[in-house]
Amino acid sequence: MSFPLICPNCGAPSSPSAGVCPFCKAIAALPPGTEAPGLSAIQKAYTDGNLPRALSLCAAVETQDSKCLANVEFLLCYAKILLETEGPSSKIKSLRGKAFAITPENGQVTEYLEIIEAKSMLTSEVGDSGERQLANLLRRSPNNVHALFILGAHLFWSSADSSGAIRHLERCVSLYPKFLRAWGCLGAIYEKLGNSALAGRAFRICSTLETDPNMKTFFDRKIAEVGT
Repeated sequence: MSFPLICPNCGAPSSPSAGVCPFCKAIAALPPGTEAPGLSAIQKAYTDGNLPRALSLCAAVETQDSKCLANVEFLLCYAKILLETEGPSSKIKSLRGKAFAITPENGQVTEYLEIIEAKSMLTSEVGDSGERQLANLLRRSPNNVHALFILGAHLFWSSADSSGAIRHLERCVSLYPKFLRAWGCLGAIYEKLGNSALAGRAFRICSTLETDPNMKTFFDRKIAEVGT
């Protein structure tokens, strides 16, 4: 899904209703003195699709438990959450860099460093270096949901390659059914192609997964617009 606004706090793309990106919104909503949760609580919020809560919990851990920055599992989880919410690129790179410094032989860490690098190289040109790097990565790791999402969204928004975008995004949500932004992109693509049934399906899933009341209203309005 396209987020045309810019977060005034960190400069990242922002949702049209919130005004600030989910990362900064979650950090701002963190109550003072919030107790740092365990990693399992973060992972549960993440796998449940509750990204605002997952971000808030990560912020609590980072603020209150300096040892977390030596925990590769935490660093990887935090960076994945930020990738899905368009968190600040500098923050994502910092987390991945810390993870790489701890375990440079970790294949998953290296893979996500490639994704971050490829994302920074994406342009409006068809077949650019970022697109090629993501495609190469997916040949090696066809089930990487974040590479599938980033490449799928890029193919549609920048290259107008609807079939390629749908192929990658449908595979993404088949592997990770609670990937809200991937469903949002699919809804937008199908709506543009005039496929009301599939657009409605995607927007209904978005409305179910969404925790922000304003965005839930936005998706409900999209469902009404496509008439399903």
